[in-house]
Amino acid sequence: MDNKAEQAQEQAQEQAQGKKRVETAARGLTILRLMQWGRQYTARDLAEALGVSERTVREYIAQLRRDGYNIHSAPGVEGAYQIQSGDYIPALFFNERQFDLILKGLRALPFLLSNDHPDVAEPRLLYDKIIRQLPYGTDHRVSEEIRDFEWNMLKMSAKATAYDRRS
Repeated sequence: MDNKAEQAQEQAQEQAQGKKRVETAARGLTILRLMQWGRQYTARDLAEALGVSERTVREYIAQLRRDGYNIHSAPGVEGAYQIQSGDYIPALFFNERQFDLILKGLRALPFLLSNDHPDVAEPRLLYDKIIRQLPYGTDHRVSEEIRDFEWNMLKMSAKATAYDRRS
C-alpha cells in the first residue's frame, strides 16, 4: 500500500516539474515574442507581462543570453532590455497562414525555375529542414496541404506548356 502511495506522489511531483518546465519555456518564448521587433522593455514591463518578479525576469534574460540570444540591457533603474542583431537568428513567430505561405513559396521555386537553376537546391533543403522540426502531427497536415499545392502547381505548369505549344 505504501509503495502505491509513494509511486503516486512521485508521479505527481514529476507532473508538477513538467508543468513548471513548460511554464518556464512559455515565459521565455513570450519574452522573445515581445522583443522580436526591437522594442525596449524594462524588467518591470516584462515582469507584469509574465506575472513574475523582476528578479525572475533577469534570470530568464540570463538564460536566453546563455542560449545565444543577443540581448542588450541599458544600465540604471529604468534600464531596458532589447534584442540586438547577432550571428544567431532568434526564433521567429508566424501564425499558421503565414507559415503555410512560407512553405508554399519554398516548394513553388522548383516549378518556377528550371531544376538545374542554382537557386532551387537550397530552398528544397530549407523546406526539408523546417518539416523535420515540426511537432509530431503538424508535419502530416502540412505535407497533405503541400501535396495539394504541388499538384496544383503541376497542373498549372502542364497548362502553360500546352499553351506554349499552341503558340
